[in-house]
Amino acid sequence: PISAVAGEPVTFSTSVVNNPGKPHTKLTAEVKGPHSFPVNFSSNANGSFDVQCHPEEPGYYQITLKRADNGKPITNKPFIIEVGGSSLPEPLPPIDAETDKKSKFTTEVVNKPGKPATALIPE
Repeated sequence: PISAVAGEPVTFSTSVVNNPGKPHTKLTAEVKGPHSFPVNFSSNANGSFDVQCHPEEPGYYQITLKRADNGKPITNKPFIIEVGGSSLPEPLPPIDAETDKKSKFTTEVVNKPGKPATALIPE
């Protein structure tokens, strides 16, 4: 999948030619996922397109690119975009501890679906 951060633009490229080897000139997109967003195309005039989108919410999205003239998908597989949360979380305050002594702290770990995860940390 293509990795992305919610609220930040995503750009990827694809090559699109039809059976006789001629480039397609117009595309449309179908977005499936938790939320919809517009998908824009920039033709590179050689059969390739830069594809731009701006997912605002985290989640897994499936983008199917289609020919504008007949609505048929241009590939057998859709593009998958995995959108995570913010790129840089707020910094944590420093832990007040001496380096040569044991300290205790608590942290919360969640997996991709947002469910609590377990982790073993050696002492």
